[in-house]
Amino acid sequence: MKSYTAVFALSLIAVSAPISSNDSVYTCATEQEIGFTSHGSKGWVGGELPIRDGNYLVKPLKDELKSDFKAFIAPSTTFYVTDLGSDLPDYFCETRAAAVQCSGLLAGEFNLNLLSGRFLKTNTLGYWTTDPWEKASIEIGTCTKIPRGE
Repeated sequence: MKSYTAVFALSLIAVSAPISSNDSVYTCATEQEIGFTSHGSKGWVGGELPIRDGNYLVKPLKDELKSDFKAFIAPSTTFYVTDLGSDLPDYFCETRAAAVQCSGLLAGEFNLNLLSGRFLKTNTLGYWTTDPWEKASIEIGTCTKIPRGE
């Protein structure tokens, strides 16, 4: 049993060591989105949604941004997610083994599997607001590491 525990612990270190020092940028594109809209007393209506923006950047968190948002982020924050073309963070992320797990500033989560390149994004605003434009939704898609110019 001790040898299995040691092998498992070493494999976690081997997987997380290069990823935790990761300074790569990823571009992500939504492939499918499904959501739900509240119709008051008639209940929820669900179905596939047209993909709105669906393009994101996952970037390493730099010290200057960390100081700007220190009230919102944990010391272990390593990445942040923005809509493509925006500098404002929507999600702040921590790296865990081969995953980047993010929590939204307002609501929802963004999770990136670094091994498969797949992501899952949730938007829960439509669940707790009455704004007819907001829908509770789940997006799935793929992310690609942007090659660094060296």
